[in-house]
Amino acid sequence: MTSELLSPFIQCRPVVALIEIEIQKVDRDKQSQVHDDVMKAMGPADPTVVVTSDDVEDGDAGIDVSDLLGAVEPYGTVVLVR
Repeated sequence: MTSELLSPFIQCRPVVALIEIEIQKVDRDKQSQVHDDVMKAMGPADPTVVVTSDDVEDGDAGIDVSDLLGAVEPYGTVVLVR
């Protein structure tokens, strides 16, 4: 195309731009801590059951999972989440 065919408002000239972009990175450890704090404050969703053992300090090491499942399966589907 020749310049005569182009609109007089369109001119070919270099363009300079300064673009500023703010980037944020999620701190995964902090995100996990906030999530845990909120879940502890609000409690589990219905009909969640949280089972802990008072006998052992090592988490669920004192819980017999097969006995637990046998006790709660008559009431519905059981999903184990650790």
